[in-house]
Amino acid sequence: QGFARLFIAMRKSRLLIVSAVNGFAVGGGLGLVLNSDYIVATKGARFGTPEVKRGVFPFIIAYLLRRNLPEKLVNQMVYGGQLFSAEQLHVSGLFAAVTETHEEAKLEARRCVDRLLTSPIERVSHGKITLSEPEQTQFAKTLYQFADALAVNLADPAVKAELKAFLKR
Repeated sequence: QGFARLFIAMRKSRLLIVSAVNGFAVGGGLGLVLNSDYIVATKGARFGTPEVKRGVFPFIIAYLLRRNLPEKLVNQMVYGGQLFSAEQLHVSGLFAAVTETHEEAKLEARRCVDRLLTSPIERVSHGKITLSEPEQTQFAKTLYQFADALAVNLADPAVKAELKAFLKR
């Protein structure tokens, strides 16, 4: 339930969260990205839930993906473990920007922060909290429910054996 608590705290935070992604954002790392208010990524960044190929169904991440991306795209990620590039996902509106290089992504993330700082931060923070309040209880309830489902999945001896074999590689 650690990830569920972290994701709930991120949504309750008065601070706006800006992520810059270069490389892989998979599993829990993808959850961190999806809970960001602004996301910048390099074209080569990859996103997905490959853990399903090891017998671990990404319950929590699937819920977050469904809140951010079209259902059929999410299905390819959570049922088939397919990875997508930032370039492929950009059309979905997930990113504030997609850049060529890591340095450009960091610069663009900084620009996002600078733009945000031109607005009265107290009003923006109040707006973020107010917009998320109506759904906060359901969001938390659903994440905890899926965290419990994940715990059951991880307790399965076949899943444990698959993960153990994977980690030995």
